[in-house]
Amino acid sequence: MSNSKRIWNNEELTFAYYVAKHGNLDALKMTKEDVVYHIIGNTTERSFDMQVENFKHLLGIGESAYDNYSQKMVEVGESLKNTTITNVRTILMDYAIKMDAIAEERRIKRKKSRYRRDWRGKK
Repeated sequence: MSNSKRIWNNEELTFAYYVAKHGNLDALKMTKEDVVYHIIGNTTERSFDMQVENFKHLLGIGESAYDNYSQKMVEVGESLKNTTITNVRTILMDYAIKMDAIAEERRIKRKKSRYRRDWRGKK
């Protein structure tokens, strides 16, 4: 992973918001590793934890030492503050399904690409 700053999209930040507000991903039947490596990708568990801590600070939950939140985090928090937990879960599940479909499409393209190279006798 490079040292450049990663830009999180709204759905990715919503996962961090959800964990900050509700404590874990159990109701979604996901683990932090599932979210970090398979849904978000291109990040680390530590980075995800920092996003969670920043949301805790924004939401006034517990004693979070992090206060390095972005304007986008403020906007995500504002947009979700009156949203039911069921609707937030729906947003997260829809995004997880979308990212799974994208990953599957990439796997299929790679497989087809390998087949074409093999069929032509080139590697």
